[in-house]
Amino acid sequence: ADVVNIFVNAPPVAFAGNDQAICEGSPVALNTSFASNYTSLLWTSTGTGIFDDPAMLHPTYTPSISDVMNGSVALILTAFAEEPCTDAVDQMILTISASPLVDAGADGTTCQDTPFTVTGASVSNCASILWTTTGSGALSGNTTLNPVYTPSAGETGTLQLILTGTANPPCSDAADTLDLLISPVVTV
Repeated sequence: ADVVNIFVNAPPVAFAGNDQAICEGSPVALNTSFASNYTSLLWTSTGTGIFDDPAMLHPTYTPSISDVMNGSVALILTAFAEEPCTDAVDQMILTISASPLVDAGADGTTCQDTPFTVTGASVSNCASILWTTTGSGALSGNTTLNPVYTPSAGETGTLQLILTGTANPPCSDAADTLDLLISPVVTV
């Protein structure tokens, strides 16, 4: 009697990991990926960032500037099969938020009892903005780029106007400070 040996290969399994969100400038370690029954692995992406080792199960991906500008990238794990099985492919979406940039503008001066309007402030990649102050006066328009600080009666000296930009998650908020010098009125 003839004997026929039949070998059954298990099909490969690939899991790229759960979707993630990061802030620009942060490489992501792909620690939750999983694969089994494969001959080799290969990570690819729909972006232009780089993997530290695309043949590893748990590489680190560093997004490119283009990836950040696009806002997301698909990271694709392929587990290559042993013949005659077919390869297993899975992907995860990496959402990338741009870091907030905040500039309160140039320091300023005003005279006692004279309102000061902020000019030259700028923000980008912020969900919202808010101005606060260390002074005792009134700050109007504190959610705009051009707030007006009105010194309290007799207020002089240097105070700060602080512009805070609320970041899009998971980035951290950013702040910048403008120093305002209030000069006393000279009386003769």
